[in-house]
Amino acid sequence: MDGLSFHKTINIINKRYLGSSINRVSLLGGQLYISIFAKSQLTLLFNTNPPALELVETALGESAAVLANLSGARLVTAGDRPYDRLGWLMLEKRRPSGKLMTYKLVLEPMGNYSNAFLLGEDGTILFRISGKNIDADRDIGVGKVYTEPRANKRYSLDKPADTSDFNDLVGFYPLTAAIANRYRDEIGYTQAIELIKQELISDSFYLTEKGKIVPFTPFEGASRLSFEDISWSKSATSKTPTEPDAKLSESLRKFYTKQLEHYQKLATKLECELVDAIKYPEMNAEADLIKSNLHIIKGVGEYNLTQYDDTGMQERIYTYNADIAPAAYADKLYKRAAKLKRAVPLLQERLEQTRQLIESAEEQLYYVANADIYALKELAELLKRDKASKQAKGEASFWEYHWGDATIYIGRNSASNHRLVFQFAQAGDMWLHAQKIPSAHCIIRSTAPHLSDELLTFAARLTAAHSKNKHEQKVPVDYTLKKHVRKPRNTPTGFVIYDHFKTLLVQPFTEAELSQDERSD
Repeated sequence: MDGLSFHKTINIINKRYLGSSINRVSLLGGQLYISIFAKSQLTLLFNTNPPALELVETALGESAAVLANLSGARLVTAGDRPYDRLGWLMLEKRRPSGKLMTYKLVLEPMGNYSNAFLLGEDGTILFRISGKNIDADRDIGVGKVYTEPRANKRYSLDKPADTSDFNDLVGFYPLTAAIANRYRDEIGYTQAIELIKQELISDSFYLTEKGKIVPFTPFEGASRLSFEDISWSKSATSKTPTEPDAKLSESLRKFYTKQLEHYQKLATKLECELVDAIKYPEMNAEADLIKSNLHIIKGVGEYNLTQYDDTGMQERIYTYNADIAPAAYADKLYKRAAKLKRAVPLLQERLEQTRQLIESAEEQLYYVANADIYALKELAELLKRDKASKQAKGEASFWEYHWGDATIYIGRNSASNHRLVFQFAQAGDMWLHAQKIPSAHCIIRSTAPHLSDELLTFAARLTAAHSKNKHEQKVPVDYTLKKHVRKPRNTPTGFVIYDHFKTLLVQPFTEAELSQDERSD
């Protein structure tokens, strides 16, 4: 993004959105999303690769703790270092105590060194996207006082160079300089400067025949673009939200299919081990038989023995095949039976957890099959960060419903579910999920010491309505405290297991009923 286009974008924001409320500021990789409300919901995207500031349809990512503080702030002004790739949004937020806090969100779309900073009232850096620094002489560490990078040109449209070459002015790059120099040749240097300055306060951009976006009118073959139509970032707006990315979708499908097959094989193995383990009473009975007939068994062979059990005494034919003494073999059987007995509950627990992981993998495949491009990218980014153990904490975007003093949060997609459960939910919150089928994860947050049956049923019906079986008459929904929901080690984003749960059989809300309930984004 060139400096003139950035300058024009800041001017448009300043004209249209002053006084608007900031709903949420979130981060996804090198993309900073600023979700605001000005008559309607809209989202500004500051992208560091490629560098751009534009309008997009959907906000993605997570809000780090310090960014979450910006929720509810008001945009009071937008400014820049004229024509340069350095701008800022000034935000104000009043604390519950009444104190008015001021924040400055600084944007530096400077090529490979693009970065963004959140500053406190004293100019201290509270947050930055990355450690990239266009000016090696300044310190951009968190807690340091922010300083602007040095300008790389002395002259600008407000202070033009005597050379009459637009290449020497701040904000121009070869294409825009070439267009401006052609204006100079046709109408003169001073007139060209004034014409370009007038165009920079308009709301229109232009698309050249070669597909380049410029902030003032080029010559023949160009089409006009509104601010809402421009797309500097190939990754942000090249697809509509409902158009799936086939390559990314297939990559995620293969990933979760591999996970599903792994846990299915593990479950088969555990089932076989459990079948063997639950035979420990038979092993104990064989040891008892040997112990009570030591005077008869002399070695390998077939014997007619007396068996004692709860039903009394009976004769049976027994073949002894051990190559050790009968007493030693009986002790060996006792020890093995005791070990298997201890293993039974452990195997049962592990098998149940593995079956839950199978259901979780199936759930991820369900979400991947039904996700839009933004949800796919968000899930891929979370998996990438999960692998690198660099997940950010913070509140994410969930559906909200209200029941008295309680708030019910519903995950929107796989990535949203993960953040809802493991980054937003608290240990004492109630967690719900449809039993053994893909569904949204649900969290109930309430100040009440106990949740009423009516509230639980309401939340369960919501959960069922956001499940694969939402059109069924009855759906079983499990519920337990969040502290009993876990993500096992070495499992990817979206996998959970849980215990200490109860189940409600409920009728899902219909879409018409959902639209009548109070829900907020």
